[in-house]
Amino acid sequence: MVGTGSAIILAHSLSETKEIWIQNGWIEILKEHFTVIAIDLRGNGESDVSMMQTFIHKIK
Repeated sequence: MVGTGSAIILAHSLSETKEIWIQNGWIEILKEHFTVIAIDLRGNGESDVSMMQTFIHKIK
C-alpha cells in the first residue's frame, strides 16, 4: 500500500502477480493521487495456496 488520497485496488489477471503493476509503472503513476493497494489473487504471488490445491494435496 503506497500513496495518499482515495484508495484504489489493483488486481492482476490469472497468470500474473501484483508485481505486474510495479513492472509496468502503474503504481508509480497512481500513487501521486491515490492510496494504491495491489493484491495477489489466491494461489498467485505471495498469497496463500488456493483451497482446491490444498484439497487435492490431501486426497493424494
